[in-house]
Amino acid sequence: MKRSKIKGKRIWIWGVLSTTLAIIFLFSVKMTAVYAAEGEWECTIAIPVSVEMKGNIKSEVFEYALEPADENSSTEAVFSEVEVTQEGITKGSFEEMRYTRPGDYKYTVYQLKGESKDIIYDGSVYEVTVRIVNTQEDGLAAEVWAVKDQSDQKTDEIKFINQYKETTTATTEAINNTIHHTITNTITKSSIGTSSPKTGDKSNVMLWGGIAILSGLCVFFFIFEGKRRKTEE
Repeated sequence: MKRSKIKGKRIWIWGVLSTTLAIIFLFSVKMTAVYAAEGEWECTIAIPVSVEMKGNIKSEVFEYALEPADENSSTEAVFSEVEVTQEGITKGSFEEMRYTRPGDYKYTVYQLKGESKDIIYDGSVYEVTVRIVNTQEDGLAAEVWAVKDQSDQKTDEIKFINQYKETTTATTEAINNTIHHTITNTITKSSIGTSSPKTGDKSNVMLWGGIAILSGLCVFFFIFEGKRRKTEE
């Protein structure tokens, strides 16, 4: 009986040890495989974005959004700010995104409209595709392209073009021209109204009229006198 009890305890101990060792082994293999996969199958990219400012260039900051367009992509939106200086064209990028398996990941990129009333904001919308593929070295590589406003042409550039409104300058120039024209007309009319009157205009008319009357009377007198003399003779 004692021998059978001792033998049973030994079997139980060996069973426990074997089970423990098996669990430890499987756990270590799983962790190693995950670590190897993460170290081997990983790819990070940062999607670029650029903005061009036309018109009266000033220092401006524009904000852009990158949102997932399908369930396969990341579920969180990413935002990026791009500052435009006096050079007019500035490039930036969104935060890096990490991929661990092949597939197509789709995003929507657009510009957030600012509060400035003097700027015409580009309302274009880009549909961006990030394609993760396996490489010959058992790694991952990314292919990125975009389609603007649902067109059929692919592009590798996500670019927005903003423009300052020209109406402010044109309106200012029009107001200045109107003021200048009004002032010029006022001065001209004022000069005409306040100038000394030409006193010789009416007197000349009366003088010539008197001369004409006198001339007529003289002619009539000479004709009448001539007829009278002929009658007397």
